[in-house]
Amino acid sequence: MKTKIKLEIGLRFNPLDTIENRPVQHVFLHPFTGDPLFDGGQINCLSLNELIAEKLRAGAIRKIIAPRDFYDIDFVLRNKFDLTSKEVIMLFKKKLQEDDADTDLGKYKKNLGRLDEEIKDMNSRIETELFDVLAPEERKNFDLSTALRRINKAMEAIG
Repeated sequence: MKTKIKLEIGLRFNPLDTIENRPVQHVFLHPFTGDPLFDGGQINCLSLNELIAEKLRAGAIRKIIAPRDFYDIDFVLRNKFDLTSKEVIMLFKKKLQEDDADTDLGKYKKNLGRLDEEIKDMNSRIETELFDVLAPEERKNFDLSTALRRINKAMEAIG
């Protein structure tokens, strides 16, 4: 049986933060020991702070709003990531500047600045665009209304 893995790598601007070298984690574990069946190696990647700043930028100004951006931001919030850290906010503002977008963070406090119509449209596409790539348990964990409340609360705390 042959299987393909699609890997999309895109970089519109140079990284602002230091690139990190992280171990690749996978789910191919020995059934009895729980040890990895093979070494996944290492990969260069954006820092978590920059990755989240990229997600904030995408959620706020991507031309067609994407459910995955809001899912990812909600996921890190559910896992106790501090969206209000000075580093993340500074990176978010710089990323907005790169796109000549409004850097007044007050604009992004509600639904990352998205119109109600955009949110409604995104909500209608969650099943087809997002759920296919989520584990069944994560599908249960994600509710857009709850996610937006959590994201809005974090953005409100930014000031």
